Amino acid sequence: MAMRQTPLTCSGHTRPVVDLAFSGITPYGSFLISACKDGKPMLRQGDTGDWIGTFLGHKGAVWGATLNKDATKAATAAADFTAKVWDAVTGDEILTLAHKHIVKSVDFTEDSHHLLTAGQDKLLRIYDLNNPEAEPEEIGGHTSAIKKALWYNNERQIISAADDKTVRYVKLSIMVYDLSLGPRVLYFIPVWFIGGSVFYRLVYWRFCILFSSGLLEVLY
Repeated sequence: MAMRQTPLTCSGHTRPVVDLAFSGITPYGSFLISACKDGKPMLRQGDTGDWIGTFLGHKGAVWGATLNKDATKAATAAADFTAKVWDAVTGDEILTLAHKHIVKSVDFTEDSHHLLTAGQDKLLRIYDLNNPEAEPEEIGGHTSAIKKALWYNNERQIISAADDKTVRYVKLSIMVYDLSLGPRVLYFIPVWFIGGSVFYRLVYWRFCILFSSGLLEVLY
């Protein structure tokens, strides 16, 4: 006979909770972050649900939230057209990433060096958190708002789900060749994209060539 368990109730939010995420197991246990339409994402102890703190700074509903592996950083996606990165230990805001529309989803890479965002503008964006001033890499394909996007398979793939009734798999395969061509050095970077449905599969690719002069050529 299975042992009956009593569920824990984590009170505190004042509007519907729309997203939850756990950290990995740390020396201090696991942690839980919740996203809510009240605009106040909360951090809790993962095994007890005890409240630890609230991340204050968004000016609209928070639609997505996540923690990195060791629970030292948090990221949130909100209706105020921003994604934010937080110090999960102190609760301080580290970075605000402005978007053109509502942000619905955020996800760290395993090493916490990059952040994946997605939302109402139908684009996936990859931010380099070591160089936050740089423009993010943008990946299109969906025709409606993206509800959720996650890294997969050691960050070699991205899985995204959208209101266009599709789930897309984006395969990021980066191969760099250093070839001397007279005064210039050529970097050849193929990136494959895979999408489709149960009825068909679409595969297409893009080739990027970076010259030592700084010129980037994109070949389709």
